[in-house]
Amino acid sequence: MRTGQVRHVTRSHLNHQCDWCDERIKSGQSYFRWPIYENGTVSTCKLHPECYSAMELSGVEEWSPGEQKRGEIE
Repeated sequence: MRTGQVRHVTRSHLNHQCDWCDERIKSGQSYFRWPIYENGTVSTCKLHPECYSAMELSGVEEWSPGEQKRGEIE
């Protein structure tokens, strides 16, 4: 698995799901996003700012959506 550059989106134009806590990222909210390249496919990871901070502090590299609580490390 390889990841691309992290981008901070300051204002979402659409609703998205956070890949950390599985809660909605509402239109108008900021979030972090980056591409993931794996086995010839590309997907995009999107996280609330507080979930992105928790992910960075945790050192966790793989997780399932909803496995973590919003902005927390378990």
